[in-house]
Amino acid sequence: EANNGEVLGALGRAHRAADHPEQAIDYLERAVAIAPTRRHLLSLEAARLVYLHRVEARAANEQFSDATPESTLGDLSLNIRLTNRWRLLAQGHVQRKFGTTEERGGAGVEWRWTSATTLRAVALIGPDNRVAPEQDYLAEVRHAHRSTTWMLTARHFDFGGAETTVVSPGVAW
Repeated sequence: EANNGEVLGALGRAHRAADHPEQAIDYLERAVAIAPTRRHLLSLEAARLVYLHRVEARAANEQFSDATPESTLGDLSLNIRLTNRWRLLAQGHVQRKFGTTEERGGAGVEWRWTSATTLRAVALIGPDNRVAPEQDYLAEVRHAHRSTTWMLTARHFDFGGAETTVVSPGVAW
């Protein structure tokens, strides 16, 4: 029924599961307009995150109780939807730590291999950095099943000759 929020929400979630993001967003927006429940709002947000362009900004500040100077950092990321399966990523990072300001920038891609599995690769470069890595490479696999997402991330850092690789599994539910 056109005025039943539960039916519209279920149709939206079904379209999302069938990898039809435009239809999912349409039905979920209608469901939220009729019945703005937490489930409808979260389903709509999740559908939009998969489909729409995104700009993400983060900032942090560390203050110490001794003479160590405070540190600040900021990240700006652009996540541009090219197709339903491909996204282009661009990222900038600036930090001031131990009295030194450093910047890194880079790009990457995200590929939705299947509706449940996403692969991501990103490279950040900051020549002549002393505190932050000069090179930072990320490779990640995410697989969603029902309300659980399994992740495997590998990062390789090069601090001007001192290199390390970190592999980390993860789960979110």
